[in-house]
Amino acid sequence: MGMSKKEVETKFEIINDEEPFYGEVPELKGVWASGKTLEECRRNLGETIEGGIVLRLKKGLNIPPIGNISPDLFSPLPIL
Repeated sequence: MGMSKKEVETKFEIINDEEPFYGEVPELKGVWASGKTLEECRRNLGETIEGGIVLRLKKGLNIPPIGNISPDLFSPLPIL
C-alpha cells in the first residue's frame, strides 16, 4: 500500500535582498520565509509552517486546512 503525496501550494520569487529567494504559502496569511538558495528558502518555509502549527496548538487554536491536507488531530487511529 503506497502513501499518497500531500501537496501544499507554495509560491517562490527572487527579490532584491541579501537572501534573494522568497517563498510563501498563500493559504496561510503571513507565513513566509527567505533564503540564500531556493533549497534554503524551502527548508526555512517548512520550519516556519511547523513553528506556526506548534504555536497554534499551544494557544489552543484550530489548525486550518492547507491545500489537500486537513488536519484532524482528534480522530481515532485504527487499531491493527
